Amino acid sequence: MGESFDVVVAFWLLALAGSDARCGRLPNRWLVPAVVAVAASSIDDPAILLSAVIATTPYLAGFALNHVGAGDVKLAFVLGGMSADPIAALSAVLLAQITTVAWHVRSHTSRASPHGPALSGAAVLVWAAGG
Repeated sequence: MGESFDVVVAFWLLALAGSDARCGRLPNRWLVPAVVAVAASSIDDPAILLSAVIATTPYLAGFALNHVGAGDVKLAFVLGGMSADPIAALSAVLLAQITTVAWHVRSHTSRASPHGPALSGAAVLVWAAGG
């Protein structure tokens, strides 16, 4: 990825995380084009689709149990696909889960919290570490 693309992705992730933190929603108008782009990119690179599916699967299970929203599922698909690396995708998901659990333990709350910031941050950390 080029440097200017990285900046655009960083601002997009910050906007998504901010929206989720404020409103508890990840807007479709920001996610659906990215889902389409990842799906289209996977035609030429099966690792993109595999990574997207690996990142999405736990969120689909959580969605079926009403533990995460549809926006989290779409964001996981996009970030997994963007990693184009199944291990990196799974690492980001695990790191996001650990972050969310730690936040709940530290805040002593049973209230649902937005997961987009944790997932976005975890993906960026994994990517920065070379994943």
